[in-house]
Amino acid sequence: MKPCSPTPSSPIRSPRALNSTQPGGFGLAALLLIGVVAGSPRAWAHGGMETALPHSPGWQVDAGVALSAMRSAEAWPVPRLDGVLQTGQTATDQQGRLVLEQARVGLGTRLTPWLGAQWTVSAHDRDAPRTDTAWIEARTTVADGALSLRLGRQEVPLGGVIAGAGPFDRFGQAPLAKQATLLDGSWADDGVTLHWQQPVEQGWQSVALGWWQARAFPGGPSGPGAPSVQATFGWDHLSAQVFGVWLQPRDRGAVAVSSATTGHSHGVPDCTVDLQNRVCFEGRAQVFGAALRHDGLFDERLSLTLAGMTRHESGTLYSDTATAQWDGRVSGVWLDAVWRAGSHWQWAARWERLVPRHTLTGSNPSPLANAAGLSGAAPVRRLSGALGYTWEEPGLSLWVETGRQQGPTSDAQSWWGVRLLWQSSRFLSGVF
Repeated sequence: MKPCSPTPSSPIRSPRALNSTQPGGFGLAALLLIGVVAGSPRAWAHGGMETALPHSPGWQVDAGVALSAMRSAEAWPVPRLDGVLQTGQTATDQQGRLVLEQARVGLGTRLTPWLGAQWTVSAHDRDAPRTDTAWIEARTTVADGALSLRLGRQEVPLGGVIAGAGPFDRFGQAPLAKQATLLDGSWADDGVTLHWQQPVEQGWQSVALGWWQARAFPGGPSGPGAPSVQATFGWDHLSAQVFGVWLQPRDRGAVAVSSATTGHSHGVPDCTVDLQNRVCFEGRAQVFGAALRHDGLFDERLSLTLAGMTRHESGTLYSDTATAQWDGRVSGVWLDAVWRAGSHWQWAARWERLVPRHTLTGSNPSPLANAAGLSGAAPVRRLSGALGYTWEEPGLSLWVETGRQQGPTSDAQSWWGVRLLWQSSRFLSGVF
């Protein structure tokens, strides 16, 4: 932190904290339309599993379950990261017990060759089930390419590599970079996307343009919509993906560190409702990411993936007693190596590094930084390894995982455990 000229330290609220409202007409209209059309899976809400809509008129049910039992001397998953501004929520300690990481069911249909829809619901550990995605999609063919328009609650396009680093990945935690830049490794919001898929195998292959209501983190309870862009490139065994999203969150809250609640949360505390025990942010946020994957090494036995994400935010940080100008950036990278030993066995390793940086200026910003969890900003490293066996026919895999996370101001945390994953892209299906 770099203090500068003093500012008044009297209680300050956001200029819109008392009169802003949370618009919900877009999401309501989308859900009403989906209620008429029904639903069909294209992508799981957390990006861990992608499926296609039926190619011809019909319906299908997709399903997935992720179970884990992890041992650690500290809380599991690893507690929230110091120096990273999020919502202040912390996950329930799952150490030493059998946990339902994720259970998902997707119901979908294609009514005509050009119109389809999707709806998925998921459950996490002890939390109540929730709707992950609910959208309709129209598609057509233009110049041998596929053009689609999707409306409703859906994933913000991040690219397959980054989106796939979620609950159905080989590792029990999302990468540090994804945990820090997003809330818990997921990002679904009400929006519209226009997607173009090229009929080529080399070079630029697809682009997705989106516009989002921006109510999910890192957006806020109010504020203008947010544009996004995502592109995919490919050359033989090499693929590259990039994305960017530009937001202007208002009245976005973070529960103060001293009063953090527990439990899995997809919501964003609303500073128009209450400022007590909250640190609030209003300003601009940009999220960018890129990934590069090669899957053709050593007779296609070895695949390497390098990915990174960054979130840059600047604006006003305030509470019920203080305010300050804040400029923060959190950036992280991870490198995955996966070795396939035969048709069933896999060995995977992941190296990660996360670097948060911020500047907070104002009259006595230290209490505000402490409450927001920014005071301990410092690089964090993590190294994980996993050995897995897959039964391809039922879509079942068993993984044994171990890892170690190290920050400069805290003792290293180590863990080990087992995870059981099951996925079925067409658990049930039928035709019209």
